Formats: sequence, structure tokens, C-alpha cells
Amino acid sequence: MSALVIKAWRADTKPIDQENNYVKILGRKGGLLAWLLSVLGLDSTTQI
Repeated sequence: MSALVIKAWRADTKPIDQENNYVKILGRKGGLLAWLLSVLGLDSTTQI
């Protein structure tokens, strides 16, 4: 498993979505190739 680069995150004291989550983190794979694909808009994201 490779490291993830955080693209966006959000945290609050109240639920931030309909699933009652308090924290949301979006990430993509790390590395030069993943960064280049991200610049081109072809990145795959992971949501935690």
C-alpha cells in the first residue's frame, strides 16, 4: 500500500453529510506519475 496525498479534508463538530460523518478526507496516490495524471484531471481518489 502506498502513501496518499491529501487533496481535501473537512472536519466539524456536527455531521457533515447524510451518513453522519464528522471527518471527510479525500486523497490520491503519491508519486510523480500520479501527480501528472492529477494535473491532467485523470486521477483516482480515495475517500475516508
